[in-house]
Amino acid sequence: MNGIYQPCKILGPARLVRLLSHAGQAPEGQMYRPNLEEGSFWFDEQDYFRIRSEAEADLTAQAGRGDQLEKLKSRIGVYLRHQFRDLLAVRRNWTPSFDYYIVLAVPVNSSVVALEGSVGEQPVYSNDFPGAAAAKKAKIRLAGGLKQYVINFRFSPNSKAIGWIDRSLQPIR
Repeated sequence: MNGIYQPCKILGPARLVRLLSHAGQAPEGQMYRPNLEEGSFWFDEQDYFRIRSEAEADLTAQAGRGDQLEKLKSRIGVYLRHQFRDLLAVRRNWTPSFDYYIVLAVPVNSSVVALEGSVGEQPVYSNDFPGAAAAKKAKIRLAGGLKQYVINFRFSPNSKAIGWIDRSLQPIR
């Protein structure tokens, strides 16, 4: 989190998204446990749908006459995963993939206290991760830039918000 973050209060109605990945082995070989649904990092649901809409428009523009709709749909998920990794600057060794998302729905007349800021640019791997030196030498970086909210659900005013998380797993597509 290299960006500058400021305290804020998110007033309902509001809908925030958190990206999650399944447990298992990443392509680089490391093992992961499932992400916490009540984790700290969230962003506006409107941004999710805007980015998805842009991905669909971009892929549609690139599609040739021979491309079938199903082929296009399968590429949207890959495209979105790449876009979110870059915009949220999520290092590869932190989370191998984004498989689905959940929603925090802040009700009317309710609020959540958070830190709000733009995600800062950073390297694609942590310095101590195998392959980090090669990625650094090749100047492979994650751009960041998306507005993000950091929410601590253990902070007493936010404890009720755990119950506002819709734990229905929505696939990234």
